[in-house]
Amino acid sequence: MSFTFTIKELILISPAIVLFLTSLLPIFFKVINKNNEPGSFFSIILPTVGCFVAIIMSILAGAYKGTGQYVFSQSMVIDEISSWTSIVISSIVLLTLLVVKEHASSSEKLFSEYVFLLLNSAVGMMVLSWSNDLILTFVGIEMMSLSIYLLVAISKETTLSKESAIKYFILGSFASAILLFGVSFIYGTTGTTYLHEIANVAQNLASTSRLFLVGVGLVIAGFAFKVSIFPFHSWTPDVYQGSSTPLTAFM
Repeated sequence: MSFTFTIKELILISPAIVLFLTSLLPIFFKVINKNNEPGSFFSIILPTVGCFVAIIMSILAGAYKGTGQYVFSQSMVIDEISSWTSIVISSIVLLTLLVVKEHASSSEKLFSEYVFLLLNSAVGMMVLSWSNDLILTFVGIEMMSLSIYLLVAISKETTLSKESAIKYFILGSFASAILLFGVSFIYGTTGTTYLHEIANVAQNLASTSRLFLVGVGLVIAGFAFKVSIFPFHSWTPDVYQGSSTPLTAFM
């Protein structure tokens, strides 16, 4: 199966592209500065400007009216809801950047890495909000989660942060396995991972296929862990305790 894309599709997902490219700047300038942290211009000002640009691009993407724009072989859908979600995500990252630089828990030696992970976590959130495919949904969730695992681990709260990161990683990996297991069941019964195609046959399969219901239940359980819904919330107190205050607010 061939996979092609157009300039219009790149423009529609430009908020995520902008955040990803911006996340590389602090790391890049740290490398060429012999592993010394760059100044505030590269570590804070440029990422902040990148968030502003992402917000503007999200607003422009939301200007497309109608039922939604399917892009990248229908694996993503860009509509008013997903564009508004991108605006919210970019705004939250912007607010986090404004408070994290001067916070006592932020490690100065690893601040460029902190910004890199924070912005890429936001990219994963955007991919998740745009996703029209279960596989891409999983990719977005894991991009978000893996970044947050590392953000928790590099906090200055050394003992608590390392313990929290390990617990979060182990439980998160278990939840990801449950989610993927559910996706495999859904694909096995529907023959597709596209959400709009699954929706067309879901009502019929819900009354005729127990395997489909099990798959949906496993996917819901995987999502419930990510958003800390009872009884999948056991990771939340430890992770929030071991994280810095800005990161806890971000999560």
